[in-house]
Amino acid sequence: MKREYKISIIILSVIIFLVGSYIIDTNWEKWIMSHPKKYCYHYFFGPANHVLVIESLSYRDEYIEYYNNVSKGENPTISFPLIAMPTTLPVYIMEYSSDSVLVDVASFFDGNEKYGGNYIRGWVLASTLHDNPPPKTK
Repeated sequence: MKREYKISIIILSVIIFLVGSYIIDTNWEKWIMSHPKKYCYHYFFGPANHVLVIESLSYRDEYIEYYNNVSKGENPTISFPLIAMPTTLPVYIMEYSSDSVLVDVASFFDGNEKYGGNYIRGWVLASTLHDNPPPKTK
């Protein structure tokens, strides 16, 4: 009887974990999408381009300096870890930095099996946020 009891507890725990994970994931995504929606892109190099995202504010100064140089037409090197935000998918504004220069945004995308995941969150320049997606290029 002890063995069946342990197996029943394990099975029940797994079921509770899976159902709980599904509920949390569904509500978490709805919570993210309840925030203000924008689109994230820039025109420093002509047509709309991806915006680089920092995941930690510890790179704040280097990130701002990088984009200041890019806006001057320079092609600076990147010396910090980053990812790129999709241009045509909406981002949701989670919070502004204390000086409102940077914005913490989140975006969902189809990461498929090759890339995995479906969520990006990080800090971008507030000036790269727009109300509408970029115009389609030919």
